[in-house]
Amino acid sequence: MMETERLHYIRRQQHVLRCESYENLRNQKAQGTTNISNVGQRVILPSSFTGGARYMLQNYLDAMSLCKWFGYPDFFITFMCNPKWREIKRFLKDTSLQPEDRPDILCRLFKIKLDAFIKDLRENKIFGTVQAYVYTIEFQKRGLPHSHICLFMHSDIKLPIVEFIDPIISAEIPDKIEDPELYSLVNEFMIHGPCGAENINCPCMVDKKCSKNFPKQFCDHSSVDGNGFPLYRRRNDGHFVEKSGVKLDNRNVVPYNKYILKRYQAHINVEWCNQGSSIKYPSVIRLPFHLPNQQQIVYGEDDDIDDVLDKPSVAASKFTSWMECNAIDSEARKLTYAEFPTKFVWILNGRFWKRRKVGKAIGRIHSVSPKLGEAYFLRILLNKVKGPTSFDEILTVNGQRHSSFRDACYALGLLDDDKEYIDAIKEASHSGSGFYLRFLFATLLMCNSMSKLEVVWENTWEYLADGILYNQRQRFKSAELSLGVDELKNLTLFEIEQILLRNNSTLKNFKNMSYPDVESVSSSNNRLITEELDYDIPVLKNDYGRDPFVYYDWTISYITASPLGVKQQVIAIDGQFPGPILEGTTNWNVVVNVKNDLDEPVLLTWNGIQHRRNSWQDGVLGTNCPIPAGWNWTYEFQVKDQIGSFFYFPSTNFQRAAGGYGGITINNRDVIPVPFGAPDGDITLVIGDWFIKSHKDLRKDIEKGVDLGSPDGILFNGLGPYRYDSSIVPDGIAYQVINVEPGKTYRFRVHNVGTSTSLNLRIQNHNLLLVETEGSYTVQQNYSNMDIHVGQSYSFLVTMDQPASNDYYIVASPRFVNSTKASGVAILHYSNSQAPASGPLPDLPNESDPSFSMTQARSIRMNVSAGAARPNPQGSFKYGEITVTDVFLLLNKPPEIIDGKRRTTLNGISFFVPSTPLKLAQQYNVLGIYKLDFPNRPMNRPSIIDTSVINGTFKGFIEIILQNNDSTVQSYHLDGYAFFVVGMDYGVWTENSRNVYNKWDGVARSTTQVFPGAWTAILVYLDNAGLWNLRAQNLDSWYLGQEVYLSVVNPEVTEKTELSLPENTIFCGVLSSLQKDQAQRVKFSSAPSVPTLITRIFIALIITFVGISVR
Repeated sequence: MMETERLHYIRRQQHVLRCESYENLRNQKAQGTTNISNVGQRVILPSSFTGGARYMLQNYLDAMSLCKWFGYPDFFITFMCNPKWREIKRFLKDTSLQPEDRPDILCRLFKIKLDAFIKDLRENKIFGTVQAYVYTIEFQKRGLPHSHICLFMHSDIKLPIVEFIDPIISAEIPDKIEDPELYSLVNEFMIHGPCGAENINCPCMVDKKCSKNFPKQFCDHSSVDGNGFPLYRRRNDGHFVEKSGVKLDNRNVVPYNKYILKRYQAHINVEWCNQGSSIKYPSVIRLPFHLPNQQQIVYGEDDDIDDVLDKPSVAASKFTSWMECNAIDSEARKLTYAEFPTKFVWILNGRFWKRRKVGKAIGRIHSVSPKLGEAYFLRILLNKVKGPTSFDEILTVNGQRHSSFRDACYALGLLDDDKEYIDAIKEASHSGSGFYLRFLFATLLMCNSMSKLEVVWENTWEYLADGILYNQRQRFKSAELSLGVDELKNLTLFEIEQILLRNNSTLKNFKNMSYPDVESVSSSNNRLITEELDYDIPVLKNDYGRDPFVYYDWTISYITASPLGVKQQVIAIDGQFPGPILEGTTNWNVVVNVKNDLDEPVLLTWNGIQHRRNSWQDGVLGTNCPIPAGWNWTYEFQVKDQIGSFFYFPSTNFQRAAGGYGGITINNRDVIPVPFGAPDGDITLVIGDWFIKSHKDLRKDIEKGVDLGSPDGILFNGLGPYRYDSSIVPDGIAYQVINVEPGKTYRFRVHNVGTSTSLNLRIQNHNLLLVETEGSYTVQQNYSNMDIHVGQSYSFLVTMDQPASNDYYIVASPRFVNSTKASGVAILHYSNSQAPASGPLPDLPNESDPSFSMTQARSIRMNVSAGAARPNPQGSFKYGEITVTDVFLLLNKPPEIIDGKRRTTLNGISFFVPSTPLKLAQQYNVLGIYKLDFPNRPMNRPSIIDTSVINGTFKGFIEIILQNNDSTVQSYHLDGYAFFVVGMDYGVWTENSRNVYNKWDGVARSTTQVFPGAWTAILVYLDNAGLWNLRAQNLDSWYLGQEVYLSVVNPEVTEKTELSLPENTIFCGVLSSLQKDQAQRVKFSSAPSVPTLITRIFIALIITFVGISVR
C-alpha cells in the first residue's frame, strides 16, 4: 500500500514538477523569463522509489562499492521461510486457513526470524567477525519470502582454508542415532531431489541433467580448487535418507550450518563464495557532484523563478557543502570526496556535514559516462584530490590553475601513458560484467585512443576475461572445467575479435595486439555459427519473439459460384470464397494489403480484433474512408494480448451478404499454457444463411421496405448442403467434407458470418466440448448442439469416438424462423469410413421454446483460472465492487419510417453515416460532423436520423443494457473491446435486474445476442482509446441505422494510449483535398517480406548518407 501511494503521488505530480540546472534557470531569469512551466524536464520515477529500475541500479552500484572496499563477500546464505514454524501453526490453529492465506503473518514472522539471524551473525559472531552484511528479500512459489545474504568477513578469514570451512559448513547427513534432531531437519530441509533418472520431471532438470549439478561427487576431505571455490566434504559413510522411495546420500545434501539449522528450523543454505552478488540496502552513501552551477533544481510549474533561485537548498548541495566543510575543518582536508563519509555524516535537515561520532559508512561518487566530458574528468579528480574548498582548487595543480578538469587530469598524470584507459577498465570492473568490459575494450580499440595497446591488454586482460570460464562451463555443461592462462587469454581475444568483426573491424588492424588462435576455438572458423550460438535465447524471445510481422496481399473481386445450385456473383478474396484464413500469434503485427477490384467501394473489418490504441484500422465507415474501386490500401495492426477465433468481412454496402468473409485464428504464444491438450487438427467452419439474390438487390429490397424473409439455404465454407433428402436438396450441389482420423480430437472454430439468421450447430452422435468464445477460454462443458447467433464465434473440441465404418452429418439449421428451406449439411468423414452418413438429421431444439437458447447462453461461463494471451490468468472483475462511471440503456425498435425512409433505431436515433469519417473529423477538429450527445435512456420523442456519439470515460466502466423490442433475435457487437456478459432475461430491464447479474465468471466476448422481448447487460472497461463501433450484427438492422459510435479519449494526448494518423490514410468528404495522388491505384505484386523491407531501409540509408538525389 505504501508503494502504491507513492506511485499515485508521483503520477499525480509528475506533470507539474520540473527539473533543471541552476545555471540554465539563472540564464532564463536574465532573459526576462518569468513563466517557467515550459522550462526543464518532467520528473520521472526517481531512484528513491523502492523496487524501481533506477532504485535497483543505484543499489547494485552501492553493492559494488562494498566489494571495492571490503573485497568480495565471503558467505552467501539463503534463508527461507518455513510455513510450518510452530508460531504459524499456533496462529492458524482452529481455523481452516492455510499459511499462504495469511501472507502478512508469514512476512512479519519471517522478518523477526531474519533479524534474529542477522543478530546472531553480527553480535554473536557464530561465523567470526563480520565487517559488513547486505541482504535482499524475495517472494517466490506460493508467495513465501526468502532472503539472500552476503557476509563480508574480517580480513583474518578472507582466504578459505579447510580448517575454517569444515566447522562452519556441512554437506553430510548426520548419524540418526547420535543426533536424531539434526538428522530429521536435514532430511526435511536440506536434501536436493530426487532428480535425474529417478525423477526426470523434477523442476531442476534441464536437458535431462540436474541444473544444480546434483548428485555431487563423494569427497573425503574439503578442499579449495584452483579458482577459489570450495569442494565440501561428502564422505561415503553409508548415511542416507529416503524420499519418494529413493535413497539419497551425502551427494544430495545442500550445504548447511548445524547450529543455524537447529535454531531456525528452515531451509538455510550456507555457501562459501568469492564473487559479488545482487545486494540491496547497503550502508553506502551516494555522493552526487556537478560542474559549477550545474546542480539540479526541482520546482513546480507554477513556481516563481526568483523564489526557485533563492531557495536555500540551491546553494547547499551535498557536493558544495563538502567543499565548505573542507574550508573550516582541517580533518576534512585530509580526505577525498569518496573517503569523506567514513569520518563525516550528512545532516539532511540542516544541509551540512558534521563529524561522525559512531559507525562507519562508505562513499560512492555517482558514476558518469566518459561521453559527458568534463563531468567525467571531474569525477576522476574527486577520487584523487583531498580537501578542496572550491572548484578553483580542484582545477589547480602545483600552483597552476587549469582551464578545464581534463587539463587538470593531465597535469596530475592521470591521463598519461594510457593510465586513463587502464584505470577506466579496472574501475568499470567494479560494476560491469566481463562482456561489458570486452565491449569497452573493443570500443577503445576502434576509437584509436590508446598509444600502447599491448600494455593496456597486459594490465587488464584478467578483468576482460571475467565470465569466460563460467560461459565455457555452461556451454559444455561441466562444472569442473578448468582453463589455463593462455587458454583464457585466447578465448578473451576471440570474444573481442567477434565484437570487432560485427563492427567491420578486426584485431589484425591493430599493431602489437595479439591475435587469437581461432583453430583452437570450436566453430570459430564460422563466424555466423558462433554468433548464432552466442544469442541469449530467452532474452531474444522476450524482446523480439513476441512481435514479428505477418503479411497478406489480397485482391477483392467478384467470381461466379453456385453454392445453392444457381449461378450467382459472389465476393471472393484472391479468388477464394470464403476468403483465406488470416492466421497469427498473440502480439504479432498483421499487414494486409487490399486491392479493390469490385465496382464499388469496400472496407474490411476484423470482427473481434481489438486494435489496441489503433481504431484507425477498424475498417468501418466511422473510422475509415472506403477503398474506392480500383484502389489499393494496406491495413497494419497488432493483435495485442489476444488469442482465439474471429473473422473478417466487408462492412460496407450490404456486401457481407455476397461473401468477402473468412476466419481469423490467433494462436497462443508457446510460453502461455492452454487449458486443454493440443488437438490433433484445427478446422474452421464458416457458416451462415444465404440468399440467391445479389447483395445489391437485397439492399434495394430493404430500402423499399421488403423484409429479407427466410434464407434460401445455409452454407458451410461457401458450399451448399449434402443431399441428405432428395425431396429437399436438389442434385448437383457441392458440399463440404471434413476428413478426420478415428480416435483423434480436433478443434472446430465455428463462425456465423450470415446475414440475419441464428443457427443451431450439431454433429451427429458427437459431443461439442466448448473451450473458447471470441478470445476467452470458457469453462469446458459438453453440448449436443449449440445456438450460434449472427456474428458469434466458438471453439469446440470434438473427439472422433464413434464407429468409423460410416460418415456423420454436420448440421447448421436456422433458428426462430419459419423456414421450409434446407438446413446446411456437411459431412464428417472418418478416414476408414466405408458408408455414407445415414438416418435423420440430429434433432433440433424445440422451436416453440426459445427459453432453451437463453438457458444455454447463460450456461457459458468464463474459465477464470486459465491463462489467455498473457502469462497471468484471465481473471475476472467482481462487478458488484467496481465503480460504474456510465450506464446506457439502449432500446431498439422494429423498422419504422423516419423522414420518408425506412430506418431502425437505438434510443430513437437512427445513425446517419456522414461522408467524412467521424475519426478523421475528430483528428482534424472538423465541426458539425457529429455530436457527443447520445442519450443514455430511450427518448420520449419521435425518432430522428442523426449522427450522435456516446462520450465514454477513458478507463471507466460502462454498463450497457441492450433491450430488444423487435420480434427477432438481434446480435450486437462492440469493436475494440471484449465485454463481460453479466446478465440476460426476458421482460423489461429495471434497476432490480442487477440482482441476477453474474458477478464472477460472466463470459467475455465481443458479440452477444438479445432475445425478442428480453434484455442483455454487458460491462466494458474503457481502457482502449479510440472511436469504436457498436452495431447490430444482423445486416438488415445495421444497414438501416441500428448502430452508434463510442468515443473513448485520453485527456492526455499521447501515443501510449492512441496511435497517430496512418501515413496512408484515405481522405474523403470535407477532407478530400488532403488526399495524396500517390495513394491511388497502387498495385503490389506481392506483400514485402521482412528481408525485402530491411533491404529497402538499408538502401534508403545509403541514399541518405551519400546524398544521392532521387527523381
